Amino acid sequence: HHCATRSHRWKLVHASGFGRERFEGHPSFELYDMLADPLELNDVAAANPEIVTRLKAAYDEWFDDVSSTRPSNYDPPRIGLGSPHADHTVLTRQDWRREIQDEGFGGFWRVHVERPGAFDVTCRFSETVDAAEVTLVVGGTRWTTSIDPGVTSCRLEKLELEAGNTEIRAMITEGAKNRGALQLDIAAARQ
Repeated sequence: HHCATRSHRWKLVHASGFGRERFEGHPSFELYDMLADPLELNDVAAANPEIVTRLKAAYDEWFDDVSSTRPSNYDPPRIGLGSPHADHTVLTRQDWRREIQDEGFGGFWRVHVERPGAFDVTCRFSETVDAAEVTLVVGGTRWTTSIDPGVTSCRLEKLELEAGNTEIRAMITEGAKNRGALQLDIAAARQ
């Protein structure tokens, strides 16, 4: 949904808005003359419809080509856990797949557990006001722990994870409100 194409002189942009997972509706293209306006201050699309058409056609041709090369071409890559090359992985909201829930806002991470075993997970979140509960869900397995007011992290130790593709969700429930974790630090558990 966000896209841009350019030639030496022209840049065609469809900026659908920051932080949006999907775009609905008709795209609104902006065109910039990079030689005359390198700061991209003046949209000249209306004055140059033939250039908009040409650059959009070039983009569509490229998009059709790369779309045909593999299935799930535009899915975000899974984040690896348990690699022998990196004993620690940090999952942040930047890598979230967002989801709106009836009881709050959250998200999940798509991961690939490279080898089965025990992992320690530190869940980081904004400060709690009241007593709360942290729930971590990996695939179909759920772990829950209680935390006190004022806490900004908790650690779940020696969680057994199976190898393969899965999703991880981390939610903090404080009273009637749910919110997602800010970050998860995941490391192979020390024996």
